[in-house]
Amino acid sequence: MHPYYGGAIARWVAEVYKNRSGEIDFTFFSTPYKDEGAYELPIKGREFLDICIDPFLQFPKNDVITLRGFPWIAWLYFTNQQFKDYDGIHIHNQGRYALWLRKLGYKGKIMLHMGNSMGTFLPDKRRWAEIYQSVNLAIFCSEFLMRDAMTGFEHILDNFAVVYNGVNESKLLPKNRNRYRILFAGRLIPEKGLVEAIRTVAELRKRGLPVTLRVAGSAGFGTSASKVTSYMRVCQKLVEQVNQQYQDTCILLLGYQSQENLIQEMARARLFFSPVSCNEGFGMAIAEAMSLGTPVIASRRGGIPEVVGNCGYLSSINTSETWADVIAPFLEDDVLWEDHSLRAQKHILQNFHWKKISAAYEHTLYERLLR
Repeated sequence: MHPYYGGAIARWVAEVYKNRSGEIDFTFFSTPYKDEGAYELPIKGREFLDICIDPFLQFPKNDVITLRGFPWIAWLYFTNQQFKDYDGIHIHNQGRYALWLRKLGYKGKIMLHMGNSMGTFLPDKRRWAEIYQSVNLAIFCSEFLMRDAMTGFEHILDNFAVVYNGVNESKLLPKNRNRYRILFAGRLIPEKGLVEAIRTVAELRKRGLPVTLRVAGSAGFGTSASKVTSYMRVCQKLVEQVNQQYQDTCILLLGYQSQENLIQEMARARLFFSPVSCNEGFGMAIAEAMSLGTPVIASRRGGIPEVVGNCGYLSSINTSETWADVIAPFLEDDVLWEDHSLRAQKHILQNFHWKKISAAYEHTLYERLLR
């Protein structure tokens, strides 16, 4: 299977448009990227435009005022003349695009779709008002993100909605799960909590449980997936220490995994562990694990509670001892595990299937933007 690169936004665009009804035509524009690892998207139609941020180029957060940010504005400037014939523009995350499009004279409708916090891209809240004045509709991937972004700005933009991320129903039938295998999947950056996961495994081992932790992820996507950061070196050292202490491969760093491989890992794991310290906008990997009947143990942060519902375990206390207290019963008690497994899978497939998300998106367009 072809390994696709990119994060939640690239996946959202690919899946939602693949499942769309076809009543609205879309044309896809993006800054340049390499064909290798790109999602396959149709290029047709002249009625509605979707600008997708390039998931393969890693720019600093304040790219608008850095040299590396210049290609984004230059690309937008030189492609602007192609945009004027479209009824609407759908922008992912980059609210600055709306400002520039208005300055360049675009008169159509603009929808801003946030898969991350507004503050991630624009820390100065005073500038949020300028963005909201430039758009006709704001969509967020969770209630949490919507509340965070819109509180205090309702008088500027009163047209906003939630359209979640989603999952596909896997044809893979989970079997041969390892009772003591835990999976961690995500970017290897401090706020995702890998250090906490490693320490939790060490605590479980100290209690006599032969737990193994498999870590799927890297510091970035695509061509940057092989990049080794200082944080990764810290994690690698901790892994070596734990493995050496117990003379066993307690923890295995798998590196970046294709979607196919990641699903296989999820299906074989007893638990999915996400001890994040940040406010996740949604939690795509969490939803995918649950869709396979893999119970989730995660932090009560951001939009994660909206995904998990009452079908997993959430904690506000992020210590290895607390996590070990929570995880141990799921490893030993088959009745507890099976109850959470069945409820998790049913909950996700009923509420977050990509077909349902795609239909919700089109309904939002008709009712909130194109009416």
